[in-house]
Amino acid sequence: MRMSFWEYQGTTHTGVARVASSMKGVHAIAYSPMGDCYINSMFTMMEREQRFPPVHTSVLDLKTMGMGINRLPESLREVSRDHNPDLIVITQTCSSSLLQEDYGSLARQANIPNEVLIYAPNPFRVEEDESANGLLTAMVEQFATQKLPITPKPSVNIIGPISLGFHHKHDLLSLQRMLETMGIAVNVVFPLGATIADVKKLPQAWATIAPYREMGADAAIALEKLHRIPAITSAPIGVVATRKWVREVLESLSKFATGNGLSFDSKEPALAAFSMDQKSAPSGLPWFTITADVQGYSSKKAFVFGDFTHAVAITRMLATELDMQIVGAGTYNRKLANEFRELVKPYTDNIICSNEFAEVRKAIGETLPDIVLGTQMERHTAAEFDVPCATISNPIHIEDFSLSYQPFLGYDGSNFITDRVYHTCTLGLEKHMIEMFGDAGLGVDEARLKANDRGKIQVAEEPESREQELESYKVAEELRAKATQLAVESGAAVVVKTPPVAAISAELVWTDEAQKAMKQIPFFVRPKVQKRVEEYARSHGYSLITLDLVYDVREKAQQ
Repeated sequence: MRMSFWEYQGTTHTGVARVASSMKGVHAIAYSPMGDCYINSMFTMMEREQRFPPVHTSVLDLKTMGMGINRLPESLREVSRDHNPDLIVITQTCSSSLLQEDYGSLARQANIPNEVLIYAPNPFRVEEDESANGLLTAMVEQFATQKLPITPKPSVNIIGPISLGFHHKHDLLSLQRMLETMGIAVNVVFPLGATIADVKKLPQAWATIAPYREMGADAAIALEKLHRIPAITSAPIGVVATRKWVREVLESLSKFATGNGLSFDSKEPALAAFSMDQKSAPSGLPWFTITADVQGYSSKKAFVFGDFTHAVAITRMLATELDMQIVGAGTYNRKLANEFRELVKPYTDNIICSNEFAEVRKAIGETLPDIVLGTQMERHTAAEFDVPCATISNPIHIEDFSLSYQPFLGYDGSNFITDRVYHTCTLGLEKHMIEMFGDAGLGVDEARLKANDRGKIQVAEEPESREQELESYKVAEELRAKATQLAVESGAAVVVKTPPVAAISAELVWTDEAQKAMKQIPFFVRPKVQKRVEEYARSHGYSLITLDLVYDVREKAQQ
């Protein structure tokens, strides 16, 4: 077991809880210590749901263990009595798995009328996404086995949208809009909003759409093996990918109809039919790419990291549709690493497949991109390196569970992604403009203004002297070094020898004029210039960096 400060995914039982929270009439019981019930607060806070998540903790503690008592049967009876769900899913955590309990025997001791599914993958090896994905597959293999009559009209299943999924509810709306335009009904959405009765109806569809490789694709493939229902597992992210997806859906349904003696019009609708007003282009991305606003995108460097689906699709979209340079791409879904490398290697040689936050942080520090598209954790890293960042994948904070319509899939999604990339870069440019023009006519040096408790503007206090600043930096660095060493010795962290780019060097001193000159340089290239100037100063024996020295380095770089 490894202790760390940052994790990209939760535990096995977190994935199980997400599936249960998505469905109706399904309740999860985690046989675990009391502290493992944090999924409840996560769901209530982030999903902004009024109902309490259907997750129960069968408490495992020293007292009951010492007395030889197992509380799982009683927990099953409580859930059956209080909630009477159609299905109860029993899972385990790292602590309870060490006991090697016979969950089947314990479930039989409860003697309840509800159906029970025991799902207990190894919690030391299986993380959140894989756990949820595996449970979806297990449900399909257990409840969707019976052959049923096919729906008279073209219909599809949508497998993948799930509680706490990244923009999944918005993605579902986008998919439903496009399917309606193509004259295709939705048979079942699973797991979001589904019941066990709905899962049993999955074999009635003409095809199954599973846009998330790490969430639901395996269940769609299992359904295809059981009933020969074609599985469409591509992700319609970006205009090009969405148009290919539309044609793939139409072709799959056409082949299914032919094989089952049914009729289906596979003609692709006009592009305007997919737009909000049914008249204009469904996405402004193609036009946007030829405007003056994005002519400079071809010189911008992007670093992409996230779950498998979003990292692959965003990398491809940035490289092929926005003409950006990909200086790094990665995913934390390590068991899909080989597949990931094959899909992104046409766009970059720098591929990171890791769930180590420190490793991703180091890669960003080494490449110093113009923009980072990643998780909430990359947002923290990008802030440290003064690089603009947009979130494109879990894990995320509550602000990314937006109330407005913000899909990533489909034509609607391509508009939102383009806006997110453009606004992120533009806001970064605005920051540079503020730094360049200083107080913007406010009449106060460097616009050192702040609001007091009554909302009135007052001048901030003068910054500390250069000597005090250097001394404070030295003390902070000593404390940071001691804390890092303690963490490394305890095994709670690893050393990353990439200090913040904006840190003040204890051996080099910048004059005020040199610092002001640096502020005139765009922030997204400033760290590289600072590094070049300091390397030049050290190699030539300078301890004081003056304005003339900065100009000398610039002139030499232009030669």
